[in-house]
Parts: sequence; C-alpha cells; structure tokens
Amino acid sequence: MVLADITERDQRQVSTAVLAPIVRLLSSTDVQVQICSARALGNLAVNVQNKGQIVEFGCLDTLYRLMFSSKVELQTNVVGCITNLAAFGPNKTIIANSKVLPSLMRLSKSKDIRVQRNAAGAILNLTHSEENRKKLVSNGAIPTLVKLLNVMDTEIQYYSTTALSNIAVDEQSRKLLSRTEPKFVGMLLKLLQSPSSKVKCQSVLALRNLASDEYFQLKIVQENGLQPLLKLISSIPLLQTPVLSQSSSPPVYISKSDSNLVEISNKRTISFSQTSIPLIIAAVSCLRNISIHTQNESAILKQGVIEILAKLLRTEIESDTAAEEEILSHVINTIRNLFTSYSSVTATSVKNNKKTIKCNIDSQSLVGIDDLLESIKYLLERYLIQNQTGFPVHSPVMEFSQQQDIQKPSSSLISEVTACLAILALHEDFVVKIVKIGVCDEVLKLVLQIVSMQTDETKMEIVGNSGAILGNILSKCGKLSGVKDWFLQNWSSIDEYFSIFLHFAMKGTAVKRVSDGKIENEVFGKIVGWSLIQILEGGGEALKWKVAKMKSLES
Repeated sequence: MVLADITERDQRQVSTAVLAPIVRLLSSTDVQVQICSARALGNLAVNVQNKGQIVEFGCLDTLYRLMFSSKVELQTNVVGCITNLAAFGPNKTIIANSKVLPSLMRLSKSKDIRVQRNAAGAILNLTHSEENRKKLVSNGAIPTLVKLLNVMDTEIQYYSTTALSNIAVDEQSRKLLSRTEPKFVGMLLKLLQSPSSKVKCQSVLALRNLASDEYFQLKIVQENGLQPLLKLISSIPLLQTPVLSQSSSPPVYISKSDSNLVEISNKRTISFSQTSIPLIIAAVSCLRNISIHTQNESAILKQGVIEILAKLLRTEIESDTAAEEEILSHVINTIRNLFTSYSSVTATSVKNNKKTIKCNIDSQSLVGIDDLLESIKYLLERYLIQNQTGFPVHSPVMEFSQQQDIQKPSSSLISEVTACLAILALHEDFVVKIVKIGVCDEVLKLVLQIVSMQTDETKMEIVGNSGAILGNILSKCGKLSGVKDWFLQNWSSIDEYFSIFLHFAMKGTAVKRVSDGKIENEVFGKIVGWSLIQILEGGGEALKWKVAKMKSLES
C-alpha cells in the first residue's frame, strides 16, 4: 500500500532491482497485495523510461493472468497498467500480438465503468499503426467499440470514438463498418450533441474518415447529418486568440487511491474559444468530404451553407497560421466540390453548343454568394499585399495592414482559391458578380505580380488557374455587357496578360511538372487561343478591334 501511494506521487525511472519485487508481489495469493502491486506498477508505467523496461522484464504474462481475476479493483489496476504500457511505441506491436488483446476486448464489456474506461483507453493506444488496427479488427474491436459509444461516460465515448476514427482510416475497415454497423453513423451524429468538446471533435473526425467512401458520403446525408454538422460549425466561436501547443500523448492511466480512474496526460489548459480550433477543422474537413459526392450538392446548398462558408473564409488565427490555412483550404475545396458538377454541364454546353446553360440552382441556396466572393477577394488581397505591389493607396486592406501585420495565405492555398474561381467562372450567374465585386481585378494583379517574381510550380499553377478564370469569363462577354465593359476598361493589363502567356507558350519558360517532367507550355498557348476565340466569336466589334491591335500578337 505504501509503495502504491509513493509511486502515485513519484513516477521516477526505476531499475530492475525495484521492478523485481513488485512483479513477485503481483503473484501473491493475497488479493489486496496484488491490487496494490498492480497499482504501483501502473504508476511507474507513466514514466516513458519505465514502459519498455516493464515489458522487457516479462510483466505482460503476469498481468494477463491477473486479467481473469473476479476482483473489479484488480482488473481496473491491471488494465490501467496495460493502457500506460501501450502508450509506448515499441510496446504497441508486442501487446497487439499477445494474448492480452482478446482479454482487453472481453474486459471492455465489463459491467464496471472503470474497467471499461481503462480497456477502451488501452485499445485506443493500440490503433496507431495499420498492422495493429488489423489485429484489433480481427479480434472484434469494431462491434466492441461501437457498443461502448452508448455508455454514458465522457472518457469512454472519447476513447471509443477516437479509436473508431483511427480504424476508419483503413478502407477495408470502412467496408466492414458499412456491412456490419448500420447504426454507426446515427450514433456518431447523436454524439455531436455531447457537452464534451473532445467527444464532438472525435465524432466529427470519425465521420470525416468514413466519408472517404461514397457509401458514407451518402449515408451521412441520408441520416440527416448535414443539419447537426452545420449547426456545430455555426455555433463554434472563432476568436483571434493564441493557441497553446498541445501534446499528442495517448491516454494515460493514473492510479488514484479513491477512484482508480483513467485520465489524459495532455489535458487542455486553454479556453473554449481555443479548443474550438481542432473542432472547426474536423467539422469543415468532414463537410468537404461529404461534398465530394455530386448527389449531395443540392442537399448541402439548401442548408444555407454558402453563408457559413463565407464567414469561415474570414478566419484569421493570429498565432496558428497552419490551422488557419487548413480551415481555409477545406472551405475552398468544399465550394469547388459543390459547383463542379454544375460547371461540368456548363463547360460541356459551351464546348458543344457554343452557349451557356444556366445552372438549375435554387436562388435561396445562393444566399450569401456576394459575401463569399468578397471573402475570396479578401484572401487574394491578403496574398498580394505582402509583395507590396498592385495596390492603390486607398485600398482598405492596405490601410488595415498599416495597423496590423497580416500573414499572407500560402501560394498553395491561393492555387486552390484560383482553381475554385475557375469553376465558379463557368457559371453565368456568378460571372457578373465576380466582375462587379472586383475579384477579376485581383486575379489580373496575381498574374502580373507572380511573373515578376521567381516562379515555382505552385505559383505557375496560380497563373494557369488565373488564365482559366479570365478565359471562362471572356466566354460570357458576348452576353453580359458589364463583363465586356470590364475587359475594355482593363485592356492594357489584358494585353500584358496575353503577352505573358504567349511568352510561356513560345519560349519554354514554364516550370516542369513534378509528376512526369513534361513542360506544360502548350497549356498557356491553349488558354490564350481559346480566350481569343471567345472574343472573336462573341465579344463584339470593340473587343475584336482591341485584339487586332494587340502588341503581344504583333511581336
């Protein structure tokens, strides 16, 4: 008892000379001695220096035998000790391949919540490698963990959802879940109402991983999952507050003389506004995966998602630019997914019939589109402003930047933004807004600015995407006078843009593709050629005259 109390307060590294008598006491015929010895060993197993040594000393066989004890307190301490041992990388495979694993599954069904909690924590600690996950699944981990979701205990729900989220990374496990657990999606959606932020976060992550497959992309929507997911996103406070670094430590069992409960070694000591960051990332990435399926597009848009996404595009997390970039990337790709199939119809109609078919999108579903485009424009401005070129003195972003340092979005994010805009620019309904709001102005600045800098593959992707945006908009200039007027007013820059693309096409200055090493200069030539055809076929006499006088064609 004294040793158990001491190790509860002091989990220092110990030698085999200390371990040996504790292991001998585990084999005592006195149950109370066994309980205290297991508690002491579990406490010592908190120290990473002791974890490997305990397993090497052969303690797993002794712990395995004690797992069959009828004494709940002994079961709690023994499984808690295994939870700590399983947190150590080299021990994970050893435990997953030992006879301890089936006993963990058995004890996870215990009627005692403490035993269940520790068993769920141990299972979670074994899910961090594909081979171990296969072992867990073959030993019945999926139905075991799914049942644990119904236990009204926050820690058990957290461990179980996290373990299932990890298991759902593997394609074969997702297929098994789709065949054997028809209620699983509904259970995860129910957990989105949990008062625990970490349970909600892991439930969303599990849904996100499931939504890697078409079956679950549809299943989540069919189970009415959009509304709680969007409600969750909308309810999260996005404040510009510092984010403390978080340990990636696994569940750790700390023995307590009065409770013997499992605890987490990396308890967050940050406010709710800061803990909301991983939750918002999980939720938006889940929405992105769901939006991949074309059959979900209409259902998502009808939920008023445009307004929500527009707000998220204004996200700025001052001290965690990586988190900010991840959120923005998921949002941009969700927008792109939602309009890709509509754009495919439009693009095909342009190619085959030389006319644009208006997309059958309910006007109510597009509420907030102006704010969305304003937010995209703001992202482009933030990117451009760091290079201190192309901005008029009266730019509100420039004025704001003088008061506060603005972190620019990365080139990879802007590449995604411009690819998204190229899709939106295929929609006749959006083109006028893109021009009117000033997004086109920023796109043109992007092209002219990037070519003045050292080019790399990502920046050249931005240039190519920008060319696609302008070309797609040009295809509408014959119908939309406002679009034609914009091109006429900005023709000097347009001529320069054509000159740049023709230079890339003719001189071989484009970068090489990493994938196959082929130079894609012909892409720039095709964009120019296609754009000019749009002008000549439907741009009107004024634009045709401008083309005839183009300096880039003369050279």
